[in-house]
Amino acid sequence: MEEAKNWANLPPDVLGLIFNKFCFKEKLLIFPRVCKSWNHAVLGRPNCWQTIDLLDWSLPREYSSSDHDIDKMLRFLVTRASAAFQEIVIGNIQNDLTFSFFIDHSRSLRTLEIPWSNVSDSIVEHVAEKLSGVTRINLSYCRNIRVRGIRAIGENCKSLVGLKRNKHPFDISCVKVEEATTIAATMPKLKHLELTFNYFDMENVEKIIESCHELKFLDIRGCSYVHLNHGWLQKCAPKVMVLGPNINHRDRIDDANDDDDDDHNVDDNDDDDWWGYNLRGL
Repeated sequence: MEEAKNWANLPPDVLGLIFNKFCFKEKLLIFPRVCKSWNHAVLGRPNCWQTIDLLDWSLPREYSSSDHDIDKMLRFLVTRASAAFQEIVIGNIQNDLTFSFFIDHSRSLRTLEIPWSNVSDSIVEHVAEKLSGVTRINLSYCRNIRVRGIRAIGENCKSLVGLKRNKHPFDISCVKVEEATTIAATMPKLKHLELTFNYFDMENVEKIIESCHELKFLDIRGCSYVHLNHGWLQKCAPKVMVLGPNINHRDRIDDANDDDDDDHNVDDNDDDDWWGYNLRGL
């Protein structure tokens, strides 16, 4: 019988590549405890921390049973990762100080998703220059970020191709038409845009599509003031997939496989892998 290989003797670089195939929780909580060589491979290799997804741990308590303190977790991870973050998905950041600290130490960041976070316009304006390399941002359900923050991101993130700015259906306090206008004016390279449950109309949709020449996917489900002009879409935006504004209530809002009749321009021949979605035709 062939002798079992001793994984403890594998080179740290090889272990790092293997560990990256597993979920983040296993890298954080399990692998470092197996043996000294695994601990060194995880803690001493920044490439193990290029992608971090803590969303299940960090959502508000009504959506997650997690007891983890996300602010302390962020500071711990910043130290461990040695500024190697390229992609992070983390929700419910509780204050501007933690967000600022995190951004100051994340110079390689490309994808930033911080849904449900208590981050303000002021701090977004303050750190926006440091986000210049970011190409995808998720600011969904961030009630304290409004037009000023959106404008700061648009003016500084010149390579931005994806924005998620979904709102809660019962939250009308921070819904502004000006956000749609600002997106149209400052984010011309967008390919993927989500604006569910926002309060704007077809005129704003047209401005966004006319300004974002590379747009391929627009989610406006729940935007009750939008009455789609199908003739205009067929003529001026034949390559844009528009999801909504009607909602199939059998599906979750983050399930883009919606068979709604208002879904426009589904292209089944496009093989692009769009930002966490398994869309028909995208």
